[in-house]
Amino acid sequence: MFVLAHQVLEQAPGLTYRQLDGWTRANYLHARQDGAGSGHSRHYTPAEVQIAVLMHRLHQAGLNVASAHQAARALAADKTTILAPGIELVLTQDGLADVT
Repeated sequence: MFVLAHQVLEQAPGLTYRQLDGWTRANYLHARQDGAGSGHSRHYTPAEVQIAVLMHRLHQAGLNVASAHQAARALAADKTTILAPGIELVLTQDGLADVT
């Protein structure tokens, strides 16, 4: 099952199409595209949607895009990541990130 770009934006309020496009072009997010060039829809897996939502929330919280990407990938895989010595980010069951 794939999700279209506009559906990703619905799941991450405040995330813009331009940000989503930029993150995909920079290879932070992976999408399937029906054709080459512009004018073709991108399709994201549910796992990539989760990464996009986490990246957006972490970026809104003040992390730069690269750090937000790294933390989102780690959180999606392990449910926990170390941002810095003494700062651990944990993904709770409801999908919210807690800092300890």
